[in-house]
Parts: sequence; structure tokens; C-alpha cells
Amino acid sequence: LPIECDAIQLGCTQCSLIFMHGMFDSDVPYQRVIDFVSRLRTDRQGAIQIRLVHDGDHRLSRLEDLREIKSCLNDLIEILHNA
Repeated sequence: LPIECDAIQLGCTQCSLIFMHGMFDSDVPYQRVIDFVSRLRTDRQGAIQIRLVHDGDHRLSRLEDLREIKSCLNDLIEILHNA
């Protein structure tokens, strides 16, 4: 995301997003996703979530990470089902 960009209006104002990020990611610091999400704009409150995996790394490939990914997918499916 360019530094000069203050905000991004999502083209789909009805979409929901969940960002997962490991706090021990040595490739992409988790603060970058926080900064990015802070610039996103949507018409729906709560449509954008960040889920930080406190002991997760860049890959999020451990069994507990995969369970959290599954949980995120289930949450998105429920949101779509109730929309």
C-alpha cells in the first residue's frame, strides 16, 4: 500500500474480510496488516476483522493454526448465510 494513500474504499461494501496474521512472522511484521486494515473503508461495521495468532509465524501451518483458519472460514460462511 503506497504511503501517500490515506484510505481505500472497498469496491464491495457488502463483503466481509478476516485477516489472520502470525505475530512471530519474520517476513511480514503483523503491524503491516494492522496499518493496512486501518486504511480500509466499508459501509458495514464489523465487516473487517484481524485475528492475530500470538505464537504464529509466516506460514501458519501448525495444526492449531489450521484449526484457526478453519474457524475463520466457518465464521465467514455463517456471515454469508445470515446475510
